[in-house]
Amino acid sequence: MVENPIGVSFEPGIGAVLARASREVTPRQTTTYVLTVHGPRDHTQEVTVTIPGTAPLKAVTPVGNPQNAGREAEPLRSL
Repeated sequence: MVENPIGVSFEPGIGAVLARASREVTPRQTTTYVLTVHGPRDHTQEVTVTIPGTAPLKAVTPVGNPQNAGREAEPLRSL
């Protein structure tokens, strides 16, 4: 624990942040962040956290007859 922090950084890509604040991250791919707290007398503490990515799912190709791709479905007929 670092008392009376002088500075806080959040990497990669975020940089300096306030010591008593929150930051929401939503990386597109799984990312490991390192939070570094700097205190008096060159005291430092690091915490590492990995956040799962939020990239959209890849497009799925439907299984079926490729000749019917792009055609509208025919209405069902009653028997």
